[in-house]
Amino acid sequence: MKVEMDMQVGYYRFPKDNYKTRRLNAICYDYYGMELVCFGPEDVDINNNIVRGKVLINGSWKEKIVPVPKIINNSPFKTKKTLNVYNHLEKNSYMMFKKYGDKKLIDTLLRKDGTYQHLLIPTKELVSFTDLMSEIERFGEIVLKPTNSSQGRGLYTIKKKKSNRYTVRNDMFKKTLELFEVEKFYIDNLRKRKYLVQKCINSRTEANQPFDVRVQFEKNSLGKWVEAQKYVRIGQANQLVSNISKGGSVIRWSSFTNSYFSEKKRLLYRKKLKEIVDGLPEKIEELFNANITSLAFDFGLDEQFYLFEVNFFPGGTFARGEIAMLRASYTKYLLENNMQARLITSNDYKSLYESLLEERNHYQREYNAIKNSKSWKITKPLRKVSNIINNIVK
Repeated sequence: MKVEMDMQVGYYRFPKDNYKTRRLNAICYDYYGMELVCFGPEDVDINNNIVRGKVLINGSWKEKIVPVPKIINNSPFKTKKTLNVYNHLEKNSYMMFKKYGDKKLIDTLLRKDGTYQHLLIPTKELVSFTDLMSEIERFGEIVLKPTNSSQGRGLYTIKKKKSNRYTVRNDMFKKTLELFEVEKFYIDNLRKRKYLVQKCINSRTEANQPFDVRVQFEKNSLGKWVEAQKYVRIGQANQLVSNISKGGSVIRWSSFTNSYFSEKKRLLYRKKLKEIVDGLPEKIEELFNANITSLAFDFGLDEQFYLFEVNFFPGGTFARGEIAMLRASYTKYLLENNMQARLITSNDYKSLYESLLEERNHYQREYNAIKNSKSWKITKPLRKVSNIINNIVK
């Protein structure tokens, strides 16, 4: 299908969206022969299936009423107030961006697949205070992350000190607590919200500044993944994460490695990162059985790389122009191929996760049965001898 000059594409954002970015996207879409209709939730007429948007004509914004576009470059975020609008758009259009899963589901899928197991941080769902203390004993220092959050919101670390005392901190406070106080902290702050417990990865500069490395991928005019940008976010020394919204800074990956590492380490880390991300976007699409528009991977670096986050709606940072052009070209690709993209719903995610969870619980039950059996207990001394022999052989 040939794209007509007046082919309309929706650009759905909230009122506080960056207008410079909006203009940039309109110019890029026009370059590829598409008219970008910019609108927000307040501009959608559900009853008549139309939007009262704005289009860029000769450098000026003009109001225009159009049917709900068949494809929308959208913000995937929803609020209770705008949920009915979003659901209507999702029902009547192809939405380019979706929330494909939280931290827990992504971690579960990657662990089950195993290909990128070496990037995953030891992680456990926080179910009880016993779980919390078990992981602290195991690692010495742990990170607590809400399953649905970003920019370090709701994040805590707990570190075991001597004499059964513990340091609990986030970006707002740092306290030393006794064991009973840690339990009270768990009850007051953690029990009512879904958290993951992770081994603490010390991804920090020599000046004790937290940092992470983001690698962003976009689809191109052929529907193929290309690397759009690579940069490092550096936080302040007193912060837990490299959150630039709280006073951190951003630097290109190449400049960061030049400034912070020796030549040997610089070359090693650049090579390693390139190897790590090769095939990673394709793997995420495969695991979710979905056509994804954009992906960003956040890595920590503590002698080796660890995967911190997967972001399905990353911004532009150093490459706003290039990313706007890529997204416009990919939109054209979707239109020319009749948007024959595999879609997946939130219900599909739920059933997928539930099946994985049941499989995990099945093996856990089998393991517990073996562990509690008489034969397991009788052979315990033999297993100890075997471990000693194996260590000697190594």
